[in-house]
Amino acid sequence: MEKSVYEDSYNELLAKVNELAEKYNYTVSGRPRTVSALKLLTSNVCEEKIQYDMKLKDDYSEDIFDSIYAERSSFATNFIIDALKSALYKEGYMVGIITEQKSDVGRYDVVIEKGNPCVVYSNHKVKKIRIEVKASFGLPFEQLQRYLFDPSPLILVRVLTGQVILLDPSSFYKFLDFSTQTLLEKANRILDGKGYLVRGPHCLECRNSECPFYPAKEKTSHRLVKIKDDDLEWEMDLFFNNLPKVSSRLSELVLGELRSD
Repeated sequence: MEKSVYEDSYNELLAKVNELAEKYNYTVSGRPRTVSALKLLTSNVCEEKIQYDMKLKDDYSEDIFDSIYAERSSFATNFIIDALKSALYKEGYMVGIITEQKSDVGRYDVVIEKGNPCVVYSNHKVKKIRIEVKASFGLPFEQLQRYLFDPSPLILVRVLTGQVILLDPSSFYKFLDFSTQTLLEKANRILDGKGYLVRGPHCLECRNSECPFYPAKEKTSHRLVKIKDDDLEWEMDLFFNNLPKVSSRLSELVLGELRSD
């Protein structure tokens, strides 16, 4: 990857995201909510909505999700970590394992930091391997886009589909360079008060009643989003039968990365 060009534009993007957050007081304990602000920027096509949501400062949703989604994800992550620890121990590796680590671009399920026991330096550089576990069928690409901004290897695990792949951000240099520039221009428009107002399906979720595209709708109570009985049975079968397979495959990929130094 041509780091000199890409890293400069990425650092400029983060600076702009923080500037946006500070302008609209989108902060926590006096610090800009960088990850949440970048998520708003990457997941919304309407730039006026981004500005409005930052001013609103909350993460409101009309939907309440069945806790099975979060609990299944937590169980899968813990199961995979235990299998990984066993594989690493058998090979004689001592590494630092961190769960739910926050970075500038998001929060990862697992991060492996080579260490002794917490950090091992290889050629005077820290090698970080990130792992993202998806225990449901969905795969939010705006999240994947943000995660690819970090240059370290990312292992994506999709439990229900039985897929485990290693993503090397350097392979997507053209995409990352283009998207970083596009997001930077988007942030600048919002900062300059010239953000685009875009009408679309997202208007149904917007709470800006002063927007000309705001849909007149009655206030509704929160809706519980849950899995249908037939789907639950099917997903349970996929989940428990695929977990051993994806755990073994992930361990192979992590060991391969650690051996590559």
